[in-house]
Amino acid sequence: MARVVEHDGILVGFLLGFVAPGPPKTGYVHLVGIHPDYRRRGVGKVLYQTFEEDARAAGCTRLKAITTSGNEGSIAFHRATGWSVTSVEDYAGPARPRVVFNKSL
Repeated sequence: MARVVEHDGILVGFLLGFVAPGPPKTGYVHLVGIHPDYRRRGVGKVLYQTFEEDARAAGCTRLKAITTSGNEGSIAFHRATGWSVTSVEDYAGPARPRVVFNKSL
């Protein structure tokens, strides 16, 4: 699933995700980008809301995403929008920690 937000013909945000069959069936947010001039203006919220709606319609019972431990903006966004946040030390291999986000639907 791909989502984009444009303003005056300019791409200001995108979200790429997919449905993993599970169990449990999971909507996985793979990649998100918001133009720096449009951050904190609701673009990410719109992208995530439409992805969540589509994931529910596809029968998903949860959402999942990951980021690096230093990505404070992403961590703050996910916390503020109701996702659980967990640090996993060797998620991407030995000594390669990631922050894992989950949200029940």
